[in-house]
Amino acid sequence: MNFYLQQDKQKMDAAAERLIHSVNAVTDLLKANTELRDTIEKMRRQKEDSDSEVFTLNIENQTLRERLELVEGILKNNRENYENMVSDQVKGILAKSNTQYGKFNMNA
Repeated sequence: MNFYLQQDKQKMDAAAERLIHSVNAVTDLLKANTELRDTIEKMRRQKEDSDSEVFTLNIENQTLRERLELVEGILKNNRENYENMVSDQVKGILAKSNTQYGKFNMNA
């Protein structure tokens, strides 16, 4: 009879050991899951910040394009004064300028 009790105790000890390993594995998985969720949240916030910055830069870019177009229009309308208004370097840059509406041309 003592033999059977000893076998039952060994089985219970083995089952308890497996349960402890299982609990440790679940604990490790929960920690990894929490870390992944934190990483995903951090990346989501970074993406939101980047999207916001891109949006702001696009607005600024559009504003600068509009201002450049206005300046080019003023220069076109005042081409008789053009030679006196800008340096050769600026003239070269303007001649190569591409706007949203096409290539800038003083002779147009």
